[in-house]
Amino acid sequence: MLLAGLVGGALRLVDLGNRPMHADEAVQAVRFGRLLEQGHYRYDPQEYHGPGLPYLSWPVVRAFGLRQWKDLEAWQLRLVPAAVGTLLVLGPWCLRRSLGRPATLLAAWLTALSPALVFYSRYYIAEMLLVASSWGAIVSWWGVRNWLVRLKAQPKEKIPVGPWLLLGICLGLMYAAKETWVIALASMAGAAGLTMPRLRAVPKGRLLVGIAVTVAAAVIVWAALFSSFGQNPAGLLDSVKTYAHYVRQAGGQGRGGQHVYPFWYYFQVLFAWKQPGGSCWTEAAVLLLALAGGWAAATGHRFRVLKPRPIALARFLGIYILVQAFLYSVIPYKTPWCALGFYHG
Repeated sequence: MLLAGLVGGALRLVDLGNRPMHADEAVQAVRFGRLLEQGHYRYDPQEYHGPGLPYLSWPVVRAFGLRQWKDLEAWQLRLVPAAVGTLLVLGPWCLRRSLGRPATLLAAWLTALSPALVFYSRYYIAEMLLVASSWGAIVSWWGVRNWLVRLKAQPKEKIPVGPWLLLGICLGLMYAAKETWVIALASMAGAAGLTMPRLRAVPKGRLLVGIAVTVAAAVIVWAALFSSFGQNPAGLLDSVKTYAHYVRQAGGQGRGGQHVYPFWYYFQVLFAWKQPGGSCWTEAAVLLLALAGGWAAATGHRFRVLKPRPIALARFLGIYILVQAFLYSVIPYKTPWCALGFYHG
């Protein structure tokens, strides 16, 4: 596991400045430059996504002693998504008891070596923050779910504040990363609802306390970041109003029809990408393993890699992946990095 983290980190962190900045990266850099020089950030509901990326970048850049945008270099900004992407390699370890050792190691190595995940971990955009915080929410939810299952047999077991609290923090960070967090949230909610055991025997008071902890943590993170830590209270309302704009853009109306692609676009990019005159590029090995895992989850068949682990997590992830992939695919407006959420799952 440690070796996977080291290899994944090397692929993501070494020579971060060897590629010119993409236009989307440059826009984010300019936005961050204002925060760096003026000490103020204002959320824009029309563009540029959430405040998570600039606020996470601030302590990293200040650690280098930089105070002016003109002194910034690309590699310093890209350290944030690269570090987040490296932590994501170690993410399966958090669910090792449910996944089992073989599946945990395989997931870590596939994450470490995935060209798509490596490339966009070296990109100064918000996508890796969304993917990582979404995974954190899944890990937290699974801890909550396991407690709820135990609570049916042990009604007096103490409330594990940690998973409930971490779930709220991760949901708040998802919101602050990018507006498409609602797609990941809907996918998680659908998967949780379809795989959750009956809760009739669970004490409602304890359940409500846990929910209150999660909601409070999520609201605090959301309010702090979107209000620019109290400097821009209007950002709270803007964080809701923004969805009217992004619904229009998702329908292909926001940028004059740019980035409008067919339903199968993401699958083509990941599994059958071919430039004119070039060779085919594919990560089909991941797709084949996902299909095998999906079949095992749907039928209850236990592959050796899953024995004797419960199949519940595989079913949760399978539904999460399918719902998210479908929602992203039916939206006409598409950018390739949006595939990372369901692809990582």
